[in-house]
Amino acid sequence: MQRMTPWYRGFHGSVVLNEEGSSYLITGNYQVIGSDTLIISELPLRKWTRDYKTALEHMAQVEDPAIDDIKEFHKDNSVHFRLKIPSLRNIDDIPKKFNLTSNLSCRNYVLFDSQGRIRKYSNEVEIMEEYYPIRLMMYSKRKAHMLSTLRK
Repeated sequence: MQRMTPWYRGFHGSVVLNEEGSSYLITGNYQVIGSDTLIISELPLRKWTRDYKTALEHMAQVEDPAIDDIKEFHKDNSVHFRLKIPSLRNIDDIPKKFNLTSNLSCRNYVLFDSQGRIRKYSNEVEIMEEYYPIRLMMYSKRKAHMLSTLRK
């Protein structure tokens, strides 16, 4: 079955379809530098920088491995955390431990169809196939209207 992978402007993490084809795993970017430095340069979708910083501070105070230092080097439209973690080499699954993943479900596609009736679609390609001819027709009508306006 052909699928359309979600795309988000400005997002540089990864979007991967799971084996069942029912959801996408969205992962932020990170990089391990040396034996004790973790750089987080992209958060997963629907995670906000301020909330994530609060979670990191909570981890630094409560959880093990303890985070020794949290530095921030954010810009207007980018995230950059630098964490000092003495036992970084002992962490097996960094994305899971530091909440760098989120899921995007693709099971519930219930929409109004072109006739105005509620319909359940099996995937996003089916939705596109339903609406593409309608959109193309409306663009043609719009173009004709704009041309007639310009001719007047």
